[in-house]
Amino acid sequence: TERTPTAPPTRQTTRVSLDERPESSVPRVVEIDADAPGADRTNLTRERVVLRNPGSRPLELGNWTVADADGHRYRFPPAATLPANTTVTLHTGVGRDTTRHRYWNRSTPVWNNAGDVVVVRDADGRERARRAYGAGE
Repeated sequence: TERTPTAPPTRQTTRVSLDERPESSVPRVVEIDADAPGADRTNLTRERVVLRNPGSRPLELGNWTVADADGHRYRFPPAATLPANTTVTLHTGVGRDTTRHRYWNRSTPVWNNAGDVVVVRDADGRERARRAYGAGE
């Protein structure tokens, strides 16, 4: 009998977006309010990004960062924690931090109205979430 050579098995790679990973340590960017009502410089508290912890355990956000395409960067305080299945809202403007609301305390806008990208990195600098909108897509 004649043997037919077989091709070596091919390696299959599946790409999964950060938002689809089944890890509890990956937050999701669920909302971006880049163009708050009124003048941008006078309504900075309404300019915001909302992150969700879809996991069943608290997510330690200590020293994690949220940044835009221009390099503006917010760093969560060392003890910041996001409870399971809840959100935290990062406001550009001034306010008092709570578990669910964090304030960047900036006097100028961060998120470009026409489009930008939100990048979330863990304390080691690894990208954990990314979401673009408008011209930033």
